[in-house]
Amino acid sequence: MRFSLARACLAAACAALLPALPGAAIAATAAVPDRPASLSGPAVVLARAARPAAMPERASLLSVARAGRRLVAVGEHGVVALSDDNGAVWRNARAVPVDVTLTVVRFVNEKTGWAVGHIGVVLRTDDGGETWVKQMDGLAMDGSGEAPDRPLLELLVANERHLVAVGAYNLAIESQDGGATWRNIAGRFSNDGGFHLYGLVAAGEGLVAVGEQGLLLKSAAAGAPLSAVAFPYKGSLFGAIAPAPGSMLVYGLKGNAYLSNDKGASWRAADVGGSTATFNCALRLRDGRVALCDQAGRVFISDDGGQHFARLDFEWGAPLTAMAESADGDLLLASLGGMAKINKDKLARAARGKGGGHGR
Repeated sequence: MRFSLARACLAAACAALLPALPGAAIAATAAVPDRPASLSGPAVVLARAARPAAMPERASLLSVARAGRRLVAVGEHGVVALSDDNGAVWRNARAVPVDVTLTVVRFVNEKTGWAVGHIGVVLRTDDGGETWVKQMDGLAMDGSGEAPDRPLLELLVANERHLVAVGAYNLAIESQDGGATWRNIAGRFSNDGGFHLYGLVAAGEGLVAVGEQGLLLKSAAAGAPLSAVAFPYKGSLFGAIAPAPGSMLVYGLKGNAYLSNDKGASWRAADVGGSTATFNCALRLRDGRVALCDQAGRVFISDDGGQHFARLDFEWGAPLTAMAESADGDLLLASLGGMAKINKDKLARAARGKGGGHGR
């Protein structure tokens, strides 16, 4: 889930809004307007390939995901960092077609994945992140060739064909063909204030979306409208995960996290040990525990489904933005200062309440 300070910067960049997308599906590759010989505005970075980072593992990174045994992280200026040894060594992807900030990366299997980001960019890879092609951008959405920076902030990959992406000012698009075409679905979201949508997660047969000012929306079935849910907190929420079937954990500003064990009918504050730093990301670990990471570079672990969290004995000198488990069980953390790692032995000790050292 994408990190709050970065999202605030994204929001500030969105001074103008995209016009409403047409209701009909958008042909992602064919609908991009002809680029003039002299490019300006968003077209410049959309047409310019990302430059390899000198040290991709120290770039400002906003998301990380597993692709089989490989780790793939994305961030500013189109950086895509790859590791094939559980995060010990990182290298640049061979080809990334845009020089824009990428906010989220998700994989459906070890080869096929998508990344989304600024200016409505959607990229696809079919070789585990080595090379990427652009399937969609804000110019194609707009059709006028004058799209502002309206970022996509979350991506839900249901399967190889069905994708849903959401972002600033209630931006919401859906593909039923693996990203080849996209349809505007903003009308499904009961978001009259046009608040930013920061998180999206499958909940049973439906979806849960979270966003600004305590916005929490839920649908009962696939393709159904997402309606507002009564929620006790009015601050921004930056993400949601399902710790177990029927339960939902949402998290956001100033150390706030809330848990529902009745499919969203009622909510109670999770015990986060008095933390007041904004929570930026969460992950259900393979052993069933839940991890939260925050803007102060700290990690919190729950072994009771998200009711109570204890701080892990770990600190990182930059805001944490995303987490993924490596193939060998280590916890990899993306941050604005690059990649960090907590080894599996430290996590195991935390499970027994014994903490661990400051692992980097």
